[in-house]
Amino acid sequence: MTKIAVQKLAQQFIKKHNLTPTIDLDKAARLVNAVIVYEELPKKISGASMPPHKQPPPYSDIDEFVIGVNSTCSVSHQRFTIAHEIGHIVLGHPQQSGPIFYSTIENFYLDIYPNERDANIFAAELLMPTQHIRSMVFVSSLRDIGSL
Repeated sequence: MTKIAVQKLAQQFIKKHNLTPTIDLDKAARLVNAVIVYEELPKKISGASMPPHKQPPPYSDIDEFVIGVNSTCSVSHQRFTIAHEIGHIVLGHPQQSGPIFYSTIENFYLDIYPNERDANIFAAELLMPTQHIRSMVFVSSLRDIGSL
């Protein structure tokens, strides 16, 4: 997909569900029929999403998507990972691939993994909606990163 197409899908998701910044990611996860689980994962794995009925034990009885998040990552990293995995779900990536999708540092090479690039674009738009950022910069005249 194009960057603009992915951004539009994220914007539609935000609008359809009346989400406002700062996005409540627990609510966003529930909207895509997902539960968030925090676990200590290997250092290079940020998170994973697993479709319903394809989870390994102890999650095999859960009839929702499971978004696994590395509990050792910073809160901001965890938020991006959750938004990224929600992006995979909304964009239909889990249904197209195998049962488990790991977000690793290696997956951030954008030209190699288009699904990862798209999930990153979705996550960025979900966490920092373009319209909201523009409003903060041009209407509220916030100019420095700390204020934003």
